[in-house]
Amino acid sequence: MRALQLSRFVPCIVGIAATALVGVAFAGESPIYGGPIGGTDIGAAYLPPEPGLYMGAGYIGLTSDRFQDVNGNKVPFDTGFDASAGVVGLNYVYDSKVFGGSIASSAQVAYGRRCIRFGERNCSSGIADIYSDVFFWSKYLGGGESGNPTLAPLPYGLTIGAGLGVTMPTGRYDQDQPVNTGGNTWILSPNLAATYLTGPKYSLGGDGTEFSARLYYSEPLRNRDTNFDAGTVVNLDWAITERYGNWQVGIAGQQAKQIESDKLPDGTRTNETKFSSGSVGPVVSVFVPSIGSQIKVKAAANYDAENTFSGYSLVMVMGWKVF
Repeated sequence: MRALQLSRFVPCIVGIAATALVGVAFAGESPIYGGPIGGTDIGAAYLPPEPGLYMGAGYIGLTSDRFQDVNGNKVPFDTGFDASAGVVGLNYVYDSKVFGGSIASSAQVAYGRRCIRFGERNCSSGIADIYSDVFFWSKYLGGGESGNPTLAPLPYGLTIGAGLGVTMPTGRYDQDQPVNTGGNTWILSPNLAATYLTGPKYSLGGDGTEFSARLYYSEPLRNRDTNFDAGTVVNLDWAITERYGNWQVGIAGQQAKQIESDKLPDGTRTNETKFSSGSVGPVVSVFVPSIGSQIKVKAAANYDAENTFSGYSLVMVMGWKVF
């Protein structure tokens, strides 16, 4: 049961958002949208089956030497971006049920360094904006094939979830600086999630094949210092993985699309700043009984980048139950 607790916990607390780290302010504004620091992937709709406090810690690194314009073409001058950060988070599962489902609240904060190059290179170090799932509700609906009775019980079938995420402008920010670790913008991100786990009969040779996704509708509020109002973004995080005992292996991806134009300080809206970003790569998660912890590693490369950087990212996370 301990392995199950952690494997269902890690997705809820980890991530470190490539979005949070790439969302820098420079000579204007860059892509702004919400979501857990790192995004979600495996077990997107899960919460731990037992109430209590859970903790996670991790690292993320990103690098790019390619800024692509609104048409997806590399701009014809020297550009670059790199960032790294450490992140910690807490996730508390309440000892109560709502409509037959579990409820949790979480918060994540990162400290890191960002550097951006548009001809001249500029860097900034400091606290990033805090992301919080003010609440996340998860309900197991079942309906799946029975699993191997000799293993810890797995949530075969369908689990759904819904929540409200908030990105708080707590990071380091100075409107006169070319790059910041904070965005100075509140972002509201209602979201829906679903995870379906097949039984061994319909798996790819393991204990079950997991299909998981979480959809965010991110609404940034106005930046009070610049009067810039970023447009609404829809963001889908997903993963397809196979479970093999304590291991979970597969691919994970993310697709974000700005669906509303930015509002400039003079009140006009422009399509020239709309962005699109998509990435995909391998993800591996393992429960280590000797230390009672779940460890996850995820790498990704961009296949889509419009009006943003195209590059590579690496995420490493560890999660455990505190009490």
